[in-house]
Amino acid sequence: MRPENREAGWYVRQIRRRAAIELGLCLVLAPRVVCAQTDAKRERPREGDLLVAIGGTTTEPLRLDDVPTTGQLTMAWPLDPTDNTVRDGSRLNKVLLLRLDPESLGPVTRDRAAEGVVAYSAICTQRRVRSHRLAPGIATS
Repeated sequence: MRPENREAGWYVRQIRRRAAIELGLCLVLAPRVVCAQTDAKRERPREGDLLVAIGGTTTEPLRLDDVPTTGQLTMAWPLDPTDNTVRDGSRLNKVLLLRLDPESLGPVTRDRAAEGVVAYSAICTQRRVRSHRLAPGIATS
């Protein structure tokens, strides 16, 4: 017999095992999803962020001299300069740096490059692969 209150218009209904498991999972996973969205490391790069080398021992921002002139790729993460948070919580934040001859660049790219150093997303969002995999024969550093 189910407990009920006819005057208030309610009764206790038994839930099935599957519904109880789903409810339990929601209660356990919901805080993790909310926290992942507010994690500073997962935030997208912002204007004014600096770049730090991936695999570097310090959070020292990269300088133009740190990008080799030999055509090697340099991989970097954005760094929030206000609180020194390296935004390495998402693979979509990875940046690919490459120094090219400024004279070989088109006029639009030349205006946006810093002494021949260009920066691109290291992840090809259409194919969801690392960009340097698309260009065989280029060495990475």
